[in-house]
Amino acid sequence: MASLPAQLKFDVYPATQFCVDRGANEGDALGTFDEVEAGDIYRMRKDASALTLAMRDDADGTQLVAEGSQLGRAGDKLTIAACHQLMTPDGTLAEILTLTIWPAGQPAHYILPLCNLEPGEDYELVGSEAETASLRFADIACLSFLAGTHLTLASGAQIAVEALQEGDLLLTRENGAAYSVDWAHCVARHRQHSARSDPPRRVKHGARFGFDAEPSPLCMATPRYAWHRPR
Repeated sequence: MASLPAQLKFDVYPATQFCVDRGANEGDALGTFDEVEAGDIYRMRKDASALTLAMRDDADGTQLVAEGSQLGRAGDKLTIAACHQLMTPDGTLAEILTLTIWPAGQPAHYILPLCNLEPGEDYELVGSEAETASLRFADIACLSFLAGTHLTLASGAQIAVEALQEGDLLLTRENGAAYSVDWAHCVARHRQHSARSDPPRRVKHGARFGFDAEPSPLCMATPRYAWHRPR
């Protein structure tokens, strides 16, 4: 088999760690859009543990499990099965993607939260879609800015991406809640910060770019936030 290096890595959870606590499908894990019922109350298990999913695009544009993944085997088919909207305990709307890996043709579901899920808290399902799931994934997957791309600072001034300095505040546009960024092990981790739709982002000292052990010299981005690293 040809080498299948990872293009993206995400922290995901087995769907069985996020199940209906109360509702029509009590005890069931969060699945595809036709397996869930609006109004059901979900909870994350207190012993829930994230696993690293490494993935890449196939030549035909579909997704595959890549080398280095803790889930599946390199070459397994992967689909973005559903996008779920849930009401959080503080009344804000959160999204979770259901990803399905097909080892030997048997589906295994995993969830990719686009928010922080607090174990033991109630999350009410308010909607699910299949048609927009891939688009929503594309919205949060890694993208890059070419040198010369202008971004907007919190002051409203424009700046070329390669001219960013540590401590600069950038305006971003995203769907849903805002998150502060904490860089660790070359992967951005997000903590809920506010409900503003265009929050500033601070480029922190020591930020590292890339999913490998060493920072990549190429332009890259973390989910939702795109940055440039000069060559």
